[in-house]
Amino acid sequence: MQGAEEPSLVGESIGNHQVLERIGAGGMGVVYLVEHRVLGLRAALKVMRARLASEPEFVRRFIDEGRTCARVRHPNAVQIHDLFALPDGRPAMVLELLDGETLEQRVQSGPLAPGLALPILKQICEALQAAHAAGIVHRDVKADNVLLARRGGAEIVKVLDFGIAKRLFEEGNTRVGAVLGTPDYMAPEQIAGGPLDHRADLYSVGVLAHRILTGRLPFAGGSVVEVLNAHLRSPPPEPTELPEPFRALIRKAMAKSPAERFASAHELGGALGDLEAWWRTCEQAGIGPGQARLPSSILDAPFELMLVQATVELRFASAEAFERFEREQLSKGHLYLPGLLPLGTGGVKVRLLVPGGEAREIEADVVRRFEGELAARWHLPEGVALAVRRAPAGASAREVEMLLELYGGRLGGDERDFLGVRPEAALSEIKGVPAVGVRSRE
Repeated sequence: MQGAEEPSLVGESIGNHQVLERIGAGGMGVVYLVEHRVLGLRAALKVMRARLASEPEFVRRFIDEGRTCARVRHPNAVQIHDLFALPDGRPAMVLELLDGETLEQRVQSGPLAPGLALPILKQICEALQAAHAAGIVHRDVKADNVLLARRGGAEIVKVLDFGIAKRLFEEGNTRVGAVLGTPDYMAPEQIAGGPLDHRADLYSVGVLAHRILTGRLPFAGGSVVEVLNAHLRSPPPEPTELPEPFRALIRKAMAKSPAERFASAHELGGALGDLEAWWRTCEQAGIGPGQARLPSSILDAPFELMLVQATVELRFASAEAFERFEREQLSKGHLYLPGLLPLGTGGVKVRLLVPGGEAREIEADVVRRFEGELAARWHLPEGVALAVRRAPAGASAREVEMLLELYGGRLGGDERDFLGVRPEAALSEIKGVPAVGVRSRE
């Protein structure tokens, strides 16, 4: 019936555009493919449905959507080119033409891998941050309102449908008590119909994260009233199949109290970026998502590597394994750690754990990250190269004794005194002693 009511614009000229075909429809409008008659550029024309054009409230919302799009100028938000009225009085807008699928369509085949989901969520936050900075709350963030648009061989996220967005600093846009949004994604304060701010959108992002990472909504099934009541009163169920860092982020984003959520879309986006870096590090280094360790592969180095806060731990299987590592790498003043650990460009602490011995720490500087082609060119697994600042406490004593044994029977008097070094001298000091000063006892 709606199709019969809706007059088609295909073949007509609207302003500078020629209407080519109908490409979509929504609750409030119909979307056409149009082409600029002079420039040849294609765009999308969204026209309000004829049956709604006589309703002032719907007309106002349609126009508000266009005004809101114009204020949110960001690559991850849909862009508007024009807003005007057709000869029959219906409002219309010309939007950038987007080709792709919605996030809801994408997850119909199952949950997204974290490596795909996290960048999408981060781009959504970037669009929302731009909206919030302009004093706009979207109020209907959901998988259906996120388009994964194709641009050449790449994909870019576009946040759509600012039709019920609230402008925070303008009066009269929403009556207190009016509930607008999609029940599955609505924040508790939005359901209650009271005052809300940008943090309502962050709650919806938390729901969206749950949806695309698990393939299901946190509160699903039952009636609309039951879903709304769950958002108001029930803690979100734990997605136990996700690693704890993912669950913690969703819990914070979906906190019942806005004060307990992330403070801004920028902060939430930063947390998603950190989580993405952690996940990619786990993948590249071969760390399981529930673990924080991996077996080393470089030179068959006999240690297990762990990243504990800002300290790298090397856990050796035996004293003999440590001695080989010490001889091949540590004594030469460098370390190579397999896996693209999230280390900065400055100093890092490395803790050496040897069975039967005390834990020792050294300080080192990140020299270079070997990734992709660079690692292949050097015939190395991907990893991080470190330069040692100082030898580990106690580690040099054994090497001092080994070196002195080489002089055994050939040095006159006390060996250390003869060499002119301190009794507790490090290997580097002994190495620096000129060989011409060594005398034989014979």
